[in-house]
Amino acid sequence: MTGNMQPDPATTAPLWRLGFRPFFLGGAGFALLAVALWAAAYLGLVPGFAPRGGWLAWHMHEMPFGFVTAVIAGFLLTAVQAWTGSPGLRGRPLAALFALWLAARVGWLWPGLPWPLLVALELAFLPVVAARLGWQLGRNYPLVGLLLLLTLVDAVALHALAAGDFDLLRRAVWAALWLIGAVIAVVGGRVIPFFTERGLHLPAPLAPRRWLEALAHGGLPLLAVLAVGRRPDTRTVIGDEDGRPIHLFSTDSPLRSMGEFEAMALYAGQGVGRVNAIVGAADRLRAIADEAAARLTAGTEPPPEHGQAASPACFAHEADDRYMGYAGREELLAALNELLEAERAGARVALRTVAQLAGDTDLKPLVMAIHRDEARWCGVLTRAIRRLQGTPSPNTGAFHDKAMAIARIPARLAFLNRGQAWVVRKLESLLPTVRDADLHAELAAMLVAHQGNIERVAAQLPTAGPLANV
Repeated sequence: MTGNMQPDPATTAPLWRLGFRPFFLGGAGFALLAVALWAAAYLGLVPGFAPRGGWLAWHMHEMPFGFVTAVIAGFLLTAVQAWTGSPGLRGRPLAALFALWLAARVGWLWPGLPWPLLVALELAFLPVVAARLGWQLGRNYPLVGLLLLLTLVDAVALHALAAGDFDLLRRAVWAALWLIGAVIAVVGGRVIPFFTERGLHLPAPLAPRRWLEALAHGGLPLLAVLAVGRRPDTRTVIGDEDGRPIHLFSTDSPLRSMGEFEAMALYAGQGVGRVNAIVGAADRLRAIADEAAARLTAGTEPPPEHGQAASPACFAHEADDRYMGYAGREELLAALNELLEAERAGARVALRTVAQLAGDTDLKPLVMAIHRDEARWCGVLTRAIRRLQGTPSPNTGAFHDKAMAIARIPARLAFLNRGQAWVVRKLESLLPTVRDADLHAELAAMLVAHQGNIERVAAQLPTAGPLANV
């Protein structure tokens, strides 16, 4: 390093002589801790503990505003020395700035810290870094402005957390990512030409294109503004974590703190119900080609036979379903959706009951098998409804709440058997009205499966033994 970039005398610890040392080290350590905590939460190893706003909100906030800001601060506080030729922040002021960043990180994991104090710690860090850079950079203020914009977006994220508006939090995080991209672009505009000149042995530095820099540096903050101002989320809510909505088909990791961890698949995994076979790639491509060929030839009819003056004969299989005594489409869809809601309720009751059973009880494998069976029929009914061009109901039958209100597990399972018997009666009355052969076969198999579940539960309950007092 040049003479004007020499570190402080030996009285200053090496850690505090250059800005990147504490912040790069702290950022790396925080990243390791965050990954470990996230994994522990995902595996359910930290029950009863969650950061401010819940695990996912903490993860979303701390990725840009905790980890990345530490890296940005460390780099800028060090690079400004080379850009200006004046010493950077070091010694006790650097240690105090690092302590400010660290206090905010600890505050997110300390539920007892007052919210106003956490907000003050969080929003003070980047303005202090910006003030130091502005003092050294003089009139070259793009980086200072970007850091202040990041602070503003951080304030929006904190407001979203306080208001319980997870969609606004998500948009604020997107805006922060665009602003971080702008910081990288500005820094790259300073650093990349230097290394390009040295690497290519150019006789003179490359002349910057100011219009291109202005377009790039202004475009990314504009995208950040658009991200914050984007219209609210209208996706279907299927669950919650500490009051934060979990959306259908979202990429949220299903944490234990969301409640019924295993039950999330019954909602977010409806797309899996479309998979009805596991085939090789060649077979799949052949099927696609055959379907395409069939569609291309669809609608073509053979020429009419000459000499046919009378109308064609009316065949029974061509008659309307209701005319032949079968259920019409709307009637059938209503019945299938009623069954779907009942099966979803039964699946959830079985799942929650499994979680309450001791590991050594004989009932646990039985109830788990019932849960898998109920979930399977949810998929069958969903596919059947879609084949009829209907919309599967997203609701859960009232049976769920009634069953879970029964505290003693043997009594609850007896009530579950009553629900299974209701499904049997419903299927027995529905089957004679179903004309479609495939649907009739599926519902007949569903009937047999429920009859078998009723028999197994009835046989097991008298021998429940220690569960009688559960």
